[in-house]
Amino acid sequence: MTKRVMILLCCLALCLPAWAESQAPTRTPPGPWAQTGDVATEGFPELTAQGFLPEGQPEYVFEDAENGLWRYASQDLRIVIRRVEENKVRHLAAEIFLREGAEGLRMYPFGEAFTTVDRKRDLDAPYKMARQKRVVFSMDGDYYLYRARRHVNTQGNYAIGVVIRDGEILFNVPPSDKRTSYPPLDLMALYPDGDMQVYKVNEYTAEELLAMGARDVLSFGPWLVRDGQINDTYSGYGTSLQPRAGVGMFARGHYLAIIVEGRIKQSRGMTTREIGDLFKAYGCTTAFNLDGGWTSAMIFMGKQLNQLDNNGVKNNARDQNEIMGIGTTAAFDGEGAP
Repeated sequence: MTKRVMILLCCLALCLPAWAESQAPTRTPPGPWAQTGDVATEGFPELTAQGFLPEGQPEYVFEDAENGLWRYASQDLRIVIRRVEENKVRHLAAEIFLREGAEGLRMYPFGEAFTTVDRKRDLDAPYKMARQKRVVFSMDGDYYLYRARRHVNTQGNYAIGVVIRDGEILFNVPPSDKRTSYPPLDLMALYPDGDMQVYKVNEYTAEELLAMGARDVLSFGPWLVRDGQINDTYSGYGTSLQPRAGVGMFARGHYLAIIVEGRIKQSRGMTTREIGDLFKAYGCTTAFNLDGGWTSAMIFMGKQLNQLDNNGVKNNARDQNEIMGIGTTAAFDGEGAP
């Protein structure tokens, strides 16, 4: 080997790490924290300039189910939930305000950890899991753990997708680019810094998402709003009127969760495109479609708020393996109701 070749190889060895690092995926830098201290504060007790309770004050809870209004405030979190009826459609919209540095939206498993969940046995009603985890506000997610166990050893549509929980890859079977079944298995990533980003199916691998810092990644979709733009790339599914669920973000620290009621006398439901338009109308820059139907559940202080049949509002959403929630409360212990 000549001296010139040896020098060239040494240079390549020195440059490869830098080249590899430059090729690693990087997520879009998160935007600034929302400044919402004076947004939707009506009806609350005295708040700080940032819009939260002063230190030493007990958490504030207001519930008026008859008129469709719920409020919550603590030193880290503020929530306003409204029931909205328009054009024979009824939906629940939860506006969520989070103090910078506080823990944001995350997935909560049945039991102690996602890695120990038995997908066949470890199922419970969403309201019960919310009470056990002492979660202030929660809703359903992608229903993936339950769906996957039904086809875990088959080639069925449910045994594919990318799912990350609490920084660990649970499922990593990227679907075919030619797949047209519902759901499309787009991705939503929740980051520890309060950011929420949505991606097309197969836009990133599970390993790349972990490298970008994602804590939880949900596989369902379609993504509804991205960078303030409606998703116009999907068609042929999600076109029937159904109960729908979704979550979105205005900016870091300012989120919106929506449950659209359907299949009941009071509400016809929505198409997937319609719930996307709804998030856009509220002003969200990011939004993602979650599992709907009997999976859809909005839980506030241990109680289900959305109606799933014509027998009134009950704690009757489908049993699940996990919930997506925010905030912890001392209002009830892990066994009892508020």
